[in-house]
Amino acid sequence: MKALYVAIVEQIQAELGSDVFVDLWNEQSEDPEYGLFFPAVFLDFSLECRNAHLGSQKQIINLSLEVYCVMQVIGDTHAGSTDDKVLDYLDFLQEVYVALQGFNARGLLRGPLRRTNITRQGAFSHLRAYKISFEAEYYDQEAVVMPQKAQPDIIATSSIQ
Repeated sequence: MKALYVAIVEQIQAELGSDVFVDLWNEQSEDPEYGLFFPAVFLDFSLECRNAHLGSQKQIINLSLEVYCVMQVIGDTHAGSTDDKVLDYLDFLQEVYVALQGFNARGLLRGPLRRTNITRQGAFSHLRAYKISFEAEYYDQEAVVMPQKAQPDIIATSSIQ
């Protein structure tokens, strides 16, 4: 999963620039002490295992990627508003979608990411949060590439005299 997370972060930064805060989702937008800046993208993964075992500790897993986009919105959004920057969060949502739609994460996925949903997550004073949901099949072979833990040496001793 770490390799997948890193690939997605790198894709977001390559497409949107380094001015976007990217992190794992942990309800940070509700904590003013966290030290994040906006716009921000938070990633959350869910995995649903299937019976697609490929042997040798490999699996195909249904991946759900939830991408939380949090932006500052200060100003009036009504039609005819003179604040032309207030709707920039809609452009930001589109940029995140374009960056991830069809992304294959350097071959870690069996097919590209596909957007399945976008929902507003609420408003926190001057912030707007939206969740863009993607799905794909994840080719999980981490049990193969992770180093195996060393087994303790077992020394059999006999107490029979």
